[in-house]
Amino acid sequence: MKKILLILAAAWTLLACQTAIRGEASTPSAPPAARGPAGFTRQAFERDFPLPAGLSGLMRIGVTEYEARSRGLGYSLKYASRDAVVDVYVYDLGRADIGDGLADPVIAEAFRMAVAEIESVGAAGTYTNLRLWRNETITVAGADFLFAEFSFQANGVDKYSFLLVRPLRGKIFKLRLTFNGARSETLLASCLAMVADLVASVRR
Repeated sequence: MKKILLILAAAWTLLACQTAIRGEASTPSAPPAARGPAGFTRQAFERDFPLPAGLSGLMRIGVTEYEARSRGLGYSLKYASRDAVVDVYVYDLGRADIGDGLADPVIAEAFRMAVAEIESVGAAGTYTNLRLWRNETITVAGADFLFAEFSFQANGVDKYSFLLVRPLRGKIFKLRLTFNGARSETLLASCLAMVADLVASVRR
């Protein structure tokens, strides 16, 4: 099992490096565990997570299905514009016992590994001048998230990036928002507004 985890971690890190320049997040990450009785279907994803057709001027690109590659990795949805990329990941690692709070070990580990993946991209040199500004819990639109805030450069362009993770409807709900530009209160406010819109959409 340890060998399998190492192989999966390496694969996820490689994919993160391949997508990092565009500000994209990598595939869902956290160690595998006991699986639930049924898989997470595309129909269930679209029914339970009705994400908006657009997001603050960003175009919805489409859904990527990881579940077909490996059960438990779920789905992602991308929004993009010239100056921003937002990736939404919904997955369950094949588990039927994900709790409602941030204290659930599965949520904490998913967040820890997502932060580690971003840092590994920095260590590999794809991100330069990577800095972690905050790693804490925040509340957006009444929803608690584990939250990390980064700045870095990719291909000489300043990037300001955010990672948010929480449980939602029995799944891991992970967001990665990356903006072109230096760290600023304006971009932070844009991030939080987009997160609030996503939360409101799913709650409908």
